[in-house]
Amino acid sequence: MKLKLNYLLILTFFALFSLNSCQNEILEVTDTNEETLIAPNSTLADLMESAVTNDGGVDDILDNSNCFNVDLPVTIIVNGITITINTREDLALIEEIINQLEDDEDILEFIFPITIILSDYEEIVIENQQQFEALIDTCTEDETDVIDCIDFQYPISFSIYNTAFQIIDTVVIESDEQLYEFLERLQDESDQVVLASLNFPVTMIYANGNTVTVNNNYELEEVLNDAREDCSEEEACREEVVNAHLKECYWNVVAYNESNDFNDYDLYFKEDGLFKVIFEGNVITTGRWQTTTTDNGVVVTISELSEYQELFEGDWLIVECEDDYFKLIREESANSDVTRISIEKECEDDFECTALDIRLFLSECQWFAGSDLFDNVPVGEFHFLDDNVLVVVNTETGNEYTGIWEVELTDEAITLLIDLPAPYDAISKRWKITECAEHRIKMIADDNYLVFERNCSNQSCTEEELDSYLMEFNCYWVAVAVNGSNAFDDFAIQFNENQDLLIEGGGANFFGTWSTAGNPANGVFLTIAQLENNFSVFNGQWLVLECGPERIVLVDGNNEIVIERECP
Repeated sequence: MKLKLNYLLILTFFALFSLNSCQNEILEVTDTNEETLIAPNSTLADLMESAVTNDGGVDDILDNSNCFNVDLPVTIIVNGITITINTREDLALIEEIINQLEDDEDILEFIFPITIILSDYEEIVIENQQQFEALIDTCTEDETDVIDCIDFQYPISFSIYNTAFQIIDTVVIESDEQLYEFLERLQDESDQVVLASLNFPVTMIYANGNTVTVNNNYELEEVLNDAREDCSEEEACREEVVNAHLKECYWNVVAYNESNDFNDYDLYFKEDGLFKVIFEGNVITTGRWQTTTTDNGVVVTISELSEYQELFEGDWLIVECEDDYFKLIREESANSDVTRISIEKECEDDFECTALDIRLFLSECQWFAGSDLFDNVPVGEFHFLDDNVLVVVNTETGNEYTGIWEVELTDEAITLLIDLPAPYDAISKRWKITECAEHRIKMIADDNYLVFERNCSNQSCTEEELDSYLMEFNCYWVAVAVNGSNAFDDFAIQFNENQDLLIEGGGANFFGTWSTAGNPANGVFLTIAQLENNFSVFNGQWLVLECGPERIVLVDGNNEIVIERECP
């Protein structure tokens, strides 16, 4: 889609008037030469346009086309996971999902309408998948000619001359799009001939953050030619990207001069430039940090440390750069020794599950929910079905309530979107996943929590079976874990036939009541009531998550009790 420079590099005063300009009257008569004039239909003109052509290849994983890119932000669904792509860095989220399973068919769907941007910056609104595929079919590999690893540092300016070499205008360019449009307008034929000259010096920025200053057309052409042949955007480790990664989470020291002696040290690069080192949960020193771009690459400067200056202060050059791993070197000025440090990103909300794992877990079996938002809400059995359909079955009445669910992935968190009608509408929110396991998922929204516990029929039992296990003759039960604590494992729990509950231990007896209800399809529940003092933690309607003659696991919202049978 790129247009070549096929016309004389001339334009009318009227055409230029629409561009941003500093002045529009004849200013002076000046000398100029071929080192600054942009020659018509020249190699340099082609190279400049290639450097500022919109690069459609930067988001190929999103649109599978190098002829255009998709305007951001855009919302997509990848293998059932909803993702909002806000920046180019977010494209890594797509690859993360695709790489989770090797043998699956990867499906990417757009939420239309979307806007696509062609190589000449023309914008087109796409309303549906058919229009999108038709546009892709018109793209061929050689349609775009892009130098994607070097950029102009803006602003730059052009002097506009008449044929007497009088400056009649100065045009200021602020972006790639403006420069592309300027070069395109210079190609238009006109009755009134004028000439354009780039005002040097001009600074060019490589993808790795390095810069070079050019002083004439010859130097600019050489730099652009070299960039076309040698640059690779995959080698980029730009300062702004480094800053974003450093501030995102904290960083663990995985190696210091090839030693693991400092593996328990964590480095925090805070938003306000504050730098902290934490050892075994304690802050051992604080200081300042900043980054700069040098001819050698990006440098992280750590200064003003209260302690441990010898270990961490100084200018650290990044020699290896990934989104979750940096290797840096520090050259000592006194003896030219080099100190090496490798750091690895650690995020406090990292856990084993991926977004795809969570979707697969929820799609299996049925789930029961507990939340501080449930107030007189009937117990419901949650079924996470295909096509993002969520069905809740009231276990008391059998009534069904239909809503939607969606697992969403961003660069900050995995979230579960729930939208349900009354009486379950209290949990219609976007929930951030904070804990994840195959049988239990916990999430938060503002100051509220929501916990899902999974119940598969082959892990439960009937109400009759539960009664027989609990009332086993000459046996009693011990709470080996109450919310992870063994504080009650010295007490014997007896479930008597008359629905009386007796807890013995410490020379005292404690009384309550118990009952069972439900079925394996909709959930079997053990209800305990009327216990007082420390044992009131046992009161509640407990879902039987695991059931057997030797071990029973009970859950009620965010609480869990594990009891095991003891026989004299």
